[in-house]
Amino acid sequence: LAAEEREHAALLATEYKRWRAGKPGLFSGDPLVTAVRAAAPEGTPVPLCNAAALLLTGQEDARTALVCADRQISYGELREQVARAAGIWQAHGIGFGDRVAIRLPDGIDWVVAWLGAIWSGAIAVGINPRIPAADWAYILDEAGFGLIIAESSSDTPAPWTSRVLTLEDWRRELRSAARVTARMVEEDQAAFWTHSS
Repeated sequence: LAAEEREHAALLATEYKRWRAGKPGLFSGDPLVTAVRAAAPEGTPVPLCNAAALLLTGQEDARTALVCADRQISYGELREQVARAAGIWQAHGIGFGDRVAIRLPDGIDWVVAWLGAIWSGAIAVGINPRIPAADWAYILDEAGFGLIIAESSSDTPAPWTSRVLTLEDWRRELRSAARVTARMVEEDQAAFWTHSS
């Protein structure tokens, strides 16, 4: 496990150095990033961006973005839902740099909530929905989430219980949420946190 973690750290360090130097990532080739950088005068950094918008822009609306069991969603539908998800975060008072927890099983709801948080300028934090209670309490105290999306609030201790938006309520709000424009942030602004073991 330690060797695997060192390999991941080395890969992230390499990607970061390439990104700071204005080079494409080892695993990228995103036409939007290339176009934005090409349009800037030589040597000028592109100071503002949004990771979720970069990921979702430049794809054909009808192209399949996600398949999960018997559900699938196109890029057009995903962009629409992510923009609405950002509207939910903002309607609940989540602002620039605020941390939000996505404590859901893997699936389309998780992706929409995650990318919506980044789209809104918040910091997305993915949490395993089966995390042990002691670890969950530690993360809650450390991260100070402004809002938590979870299947239920029953296993979230006070005072955090009041900050839980259940998946059922999230889905209901998503249908009528205002669509917001992606918030541009400085290129070194954190988009997400990952708690390691």
